[in-house]
Amino acid sequence: MRYTLVLLDYIWWHYTTGIKELVVILSNLCAFIVRFFSLPQLAATLFKPWRRLGEAYPNNFDIKLYAEVFIVNTLMRLVSAFIKTLMIIVGLIVLCLGVLISIFFFVLWLAYPLVVFGLVVFGLYLLLS
Repeated sequence: MRYTLVLLDYIWWHYTTGIKELVVILSNLCAFIVRFFSLPQLAATLFKPWRRLGEAYPNNFDIKLYAEVFIVNTLMRLVSAFIKTLMIIVGLIVLCLGVLISIFFFVLWLAYPLVVFGLVVFGLYLLLS
């Protein structure tokens, strides 16, 4: 009789508290991926110079120097946009994989007691036949 109560308690925990905790864990995984790749920060600073690289504009007015500084700063912004775009793409791919893995583990969690019960019944069938 006690084993039946333990089994029922486990089933109750598995499909109530266990699912809640699993959802928290899987959402933490997705939040970690977003923070690890700094996706909001990369998107917000997409066209800012890479690592603050750039030239300062000269104090005296010389069109040639202004053009040089403008070209260097523009190239730094383009390099920044390219690198950040690649990082955003990689981060989104990893996030999609994380979501797929989360869905897989959620379905596995739901099916786990049924699979164990089915395997026990199948094992008993093999033993008795």
